[in-house]
Amino acid sequence: MTNGFEEVNAGGGANERSVPDDGMAALRAETESEEHHTARGDASGTPSWPMVSSTAVAEGAPPPVGLNWAQVADRIGVDVRILDHDGSIVLAGEYVPAPGFVVDPSTFLARSARIGDRVLYHSYFIGELTANEFGLKLSVDPDSGSVPNAVVRTACAPVIGLFKYGADAERARRQVMEGSIGYGVSVQQGPLGTELRVARTQNAGRVATVMASHHGAVISVGGESL
Repeated sequence: MTNGFEEVNAGGGANERSVPDDGMAALRAETESEEHHTARGDASGTPSWPMVSSTAVAEGAPPPVGLNWAQVADRIGVDVRILDHDGSIVLAGEYVPAPGFVVDPSTFLARSARIGDRVLYHSYFIGELTANEFGLKLSVDPDSGSVPNAVVRTACAPVIGLFKYGADAERARRQVMEGSIGYGVSVQQGPLGTELRVARTQNAGRVATVMASHHGAVISVGGESL
């Protein structure tokens, strides 16, 4: 117990805080073999890595605002590339895509979730398989987060992502377009940097996930700033 919260190390020892070497070796090998692809799921039979720009690799993090994987990686002590590749953004009213952990974007505490569980607020999601494979250590929220008969409006478009580099925004735009998951898609220069705007979508969480996977920060959903 730490600060009143239980710490769970999925697939690792009690004192592990980093990704196992064998997992990172496989991660790097997959990155190198798939770097010519530009979207998840475009390699037959297995998810592929989003193409990462040389500037993003050199400079690192997305803008430190909204929902982005860099701040999660920093808090739980894991390589951000794992979250870029395997993590998901699940927005209010949406259902978790697999068994795993819903991570609160304010406290970074996690709670376990099953397929069919609905989230009540915008959250990060890390699948159980990923947590086990890389031995991720998560602090668990003692509050289950369950609210019987809760009424929550499902998040909707527009979705806006902020990017440090225009090349990353362009890659995310192409993935949204090629996957037909969003419409009215445009890249614009905003007051804080390069913005990717998706005006219409049936799956706002998936659009947000694509933005985050390309080093973006999701800064607005359904007209609400995050």
